[in-house]
Amino acid sequence: MKRHLLVNLFFLFTLAVTASSQTPMATDFYRLQLQRLQHPAPLSVAVKSQHAVTIVRPDDNPTDIEPQQVVTVPEVISTPEQLVELAEKLSPEVEKQQRLLRAARLNLSQTRAIEPVIEQFTRFIGMSPLLVPLSKEHPYPGISALKLEIADLISAEAEARMQLTLVKTALKARIFAYQLLQIQKKIALVAQNIELYLNLKETSDSLYRNGRISLAELTMVANEARKYTMQKNRYEGEREMLLQNIYALLNGRTPQIRFSGRVMQPDFSGIDQKASLQQHPELAAEHKVVQRLFKMTSMLERMSFPEFTGLSAIPAAETISVTGRAVAGNLIKDSNIEFNRVFSLQLRERMRAAQARVREIENRLKAELTGNLAALNQAEKNLGIIRDQMKPELEKAFVGVKSRYENGKAGFQELIEIESRLLAVKNSLIEADFSVNKLHAEILAGLGITSSERGREK
Repeated sequence: MKRHLLVNLFFLFTLAVTASSQTPMATDFYRLQLQRLQHPAPLSVAVKSQHAVTIVRPDDNPTDIEPQQVVTVPEVISTPEQLVELAEKLSPEVEKQQRLLRAARLNLSQTRAIEPVIEQFTRFIGMSPLLVPLSKEHPYPGISALKLEIADLISAEAEARMQLTLVKTALKARIFAYQLLQIQKKIALVAQNIELYLNLKETSDSLYRNGRISLAELTMVANEARKYTMQKNRYEGEREMLLQNIYALLNGRTPQIRFSGRVMQPDFSGIDQKASLQQHPELAAEHKVVQRLFKMTSMLERMSFPEFTGLSAIPAAETISVTGRAVAGNLIKDSNIEFNRVFSLQLRERMRAAQARVREIENRLKAELTGNLAALNQAEKNLGIIRDQMKPELEKAFVGVKSRYENGKAGFQELIEIESRLLAVKNSLIEADFSVNKLHAEILAGLGITSSERGREK
């Protein structure tokens, strides 16, 4: 409807320009604006191959947000950060937010094109003798400018939401990667135990033939190998489920994922936590919400003033007949004004609620960041204790018991007990390493960081 109104306004505006002996430069400008609105630049997506998508954008359209690019999926992903970068390009959630951002920018572009036309037309109604009889009421001055500011804030909020989506996607990808790395380590650990007991079975067979161990002990050796085989199968099932979640994050792409164990450890030294929190995209988006509601309130308050005509700032005073009674036309207008005033009060309350939301986010982000940094300090200490103290001591004890068992000087039950303790410590080491990596990912997300540029390889 607005586009049809704009076309009619443009026609009348052209008449006004002609009657006023205006130069054709103005009409050419508005004709161009109308053409851009009626015929927007096309958007096309061309699929190049199974692992590549080309997004084609017109170079002369300032509203496009996505550069022309080809997303190539490698055959093998070897590091978690590779997975993060790929997820940021392929995630359906990221694509959705990209489209919402583009829609917001298109809305901004349309508002920039429409509002000046309407404003110029309003002026020409009073300036042109030909259009004096068409005098009508127009919004209070400043409404068009506020509409532009609101559209700009909507676009800025969409940009912040886009960045927040990238932060959340990076967090999800990192946690998936660290979980996969954890499962891979557990599978490798269990495989070592299976090999251990398969080798011990040969020793046990010899000890049984020589009467050094009982049949029950011989059976226990074989059962331990079977137990760890079942555990390995369970881990492999979990790995497959995790891979499917990763492929869903990659929008159905299925590259091979073979992590080498190298993980980038972010360096948080020198980071201004207060400044980083204030720049967090979630907080930035909510700030834009507050600003937008404030502008909307201001616009409604201006709309609560009496409208003016193209000839005078005095409201029209014509009367209309309703059921035979003379009723002032301004009564209807006054009811609209009162509605705007009430709605502006609602918007003010919504704005105050949004301000409270900003404070809630500030407090939550600060608490989460402080808590995660403290937890990281403790997790790193625990990791060091397990890695540097507990694991070496149990490995030494296991070697001694295994040697005595092979020489028939220790029972199988003693071997199983020390081996179980060592396995538990190794599992604890894997889980402690995962906890540290997970906290790194959560701290990066808490700082609003997507790809980790400040880091060291572990």
